[in-house]
Amino acid sequence: MILADVVLLPVSPGVADTWALQSTLAVLDDARSLRPELRAGLVLNRWDRSSLAASARTALEQTELPVLGVLGSRVAYGEAMAVGLGVIDHASKSEAALELRRLVRATMASLSSGEDALRAVGGAS
Repeated sequence: MILADVVLLPVSPGVADTWALQSTLAVLDDARSLRPELRAGLVLNRWDRSSLAASARTALEQTELPVLGVLGSRVAYGEAMAVGLGVIDHASKSEAALELRRLVRATMASLSSGEDALRAVGGAS
């Protein structure tokens, strides 16, 4: 983590992932004590519109980390993996491919513009 420019922390909706994130955040804090410029953001993975996901998102807001991307629970990810491709190559016009492109743009923006870009992109998710 110390060598990274941006740390992406994937979190699935649910209590277990939200709890597990706490130990990762402690490691992030340790890394930032050595590299205060280290940027980090959340990636909501296998996200859906359930009340569990809504509760998890509310809990994640307590972390003060921006949400860089939301990857839905989509069949296209599994189908792409089954044929040995990434979802952008397998189904370039799918919602899954669009989600990944948004995540890449947000990550790249964080590299070029810093924390303000992370917050701006995270707020748009």
